[in-house]
Amino acid sequence: MFKTLVLTRFSSMFFRKPKDGKKQKGNTNIYFGLIIFLILDFGFLFFSNYIVISDQFCNGTTGDGTYFALAAFLSMMLAFIGSVMTTQQQIYEAKDNELLLSMPIKPSMILSARIVVLYVWAFAFSAINFVPALIVYAGKYALSASGWIMSVLCLILVPLISMTVSFIIAWLIQLITSRLKNKTLFNIVLTFALMVPYMAFCMKMYNIVSFVAQRKDDVESVLKKYLYPFYACGMAVSDFNIVNFLIFLAVTIIPFAIAMTVISKTFIKIATRKKGFVKTKYVEKRLKVRSARMAVAMKEVRHFTSNSTYAVNGGMGLIMQVAAAIYAVVKFNTLAEALNSMLGMSADYAAAVVIVGIASIGTIVEVTVCAISLEGKNLWILKSSPLSAIDVLKGKLYAHYIIALPFAIVSGIIINFIPGISLVNRFFAIVVPVVLQIFVAYFGLACNLCFPKLDWQNEAQAIKQSTAAFIAVFGGMGMVILLVGISIALYLVLPYSILLIIITAIFGFGSFLYELYLHGKGSKRYLEL
Repeated sequence: MFKTLVLTRFSSMFFRKPKDGKKQKGNTNIYFGLIIFLILDFGFLFFSNYIVISDQFCNGTTGDGTYFALAAFLSMMLAFIGSVMTTQQQIYEAKDNELLLSMPIKPSMILSARIVVLYVWAFAFSAINFVPALIVYAGKYALSASGWIMSVLCLILVPLISMTVSFIIAWLIQLITSRLKNKTLFNIVLTFALMVPYMAFCMKMYNIVSFVAQRKDDVESVLKKYLYPFYACGMAVSDFNIVNFLIFLAVTIIPFAIAMTVISKTFIKIATRKKGFVKTKYVEKRLKVRSARMAVAMKEVRHFTSNSTYAVNGGMGLIMQVAAAIYAVVKFNTLAEALNSMLGMSADYAAAVVIVGIASIGTIVEVTVCAISLEGKNLWILKSSPLSAIDVLKGKLYAHYIIALPFAIVSGIIINFIPGISLVNRFFAIVVPVVLQIFVAYFGLACNLCFPKLDWQNEAQAIKQSTAAFIAVFGGMGMVILLVGISIALYLVLPYSILLIIITAIFGFGSFLYELYLHGKGSKRYLEL
């Protein structure tokens, strides 16, 4: 039974069960291909960073513990950031909590199966950072057999620390939100509180790595004074110090055991707590009649604003787009001067590049990409309603427009505050983000029709762990790089006004083709789900 629970949990996180077995194989290959790409991408990034750090921290002899201590600490932080919200969703908010608890299955077995899955998840995040550190060190210096043994043991133990912290935070979040009426707002604020420092770290990673690499003594002092367990871990790997390893083992295992005991004692009570609240008081109002498409659209908008996971993942790109526009206004002169000195680019063309770059950030917005999947097993209700397939699909598109287009327009208005840009740039500063956002809505909906995930256990799986979501995320990131790269590459060939017209025309035509798809194969695909 335990094996079945673990496999079921993995299956619900990473796979879906379409009717066509051949299609399952194709979707699985796409999903794992994207995962491998992600691992290689981040692995190479961390590999490059550790080359810089090792030059300053290591000499190939004993005493290189600070290097491994820093690697262990960063691995723990990466695992924590990557798994803290997943921990809450997998333990306390899984859709099948009450179903499994009603079966003759021990709650401890249910909880243990989920812990195993969460450990594998946290271990993956830790390994993405820790393994490149080991490879860099072993490639430059000789890592002894005892060092390899200790490093593997420490790699196994590091995820337990992140899990312990994640358990505590997930437990506290569930206790707090179970008593709140506005749970969505709390989760959104908390998620942004975690994401903003992480994004700031990513943007400043090169500067931070250079800063850390030049201050070995300060880093060692901080680790030894405030983060001694990680310092002990590093010394255990570099010097094969059994005492330090036992210290790290105790600091890892004991808090984890305590956290597990607390969670196991309160799991049933919290997981089955009645979460319903009267959120609004009924007030008699005049009934407003909407069209079929707008009715679907408003249902989607309400779902978006009431689900913190949906709002954060779908709306992060919108916040980033507006923030990037503000940053561009403040730093435009510096950016224009840099492009001029490197490429001889004019200020007007630099403004066009900024417009394209900021507009392309909107391509990572995820609203329609999971709009079909979120219907889940209740899709039959929508399909049995007196709504045509195209009305449902267009309604979901309209929801994307209602949510995203205001941010696209605001980003364009902000860009207009850049002093001295031409009227052409001022016009396309609004047009290009809007056209790109319309294309993103069509593209996301088409992806979701092709790769729906309807058998999720909690909505986070449909939002973040589906093939369509992966395609949208990586497609959006690739689009940002591609559009900016093309814009810079063509500055000697095309005037900036022609560049903006071409980009607008391409994505406008793409939206038109997707419109034809929705009226044809897209509607048929929806009816087949």
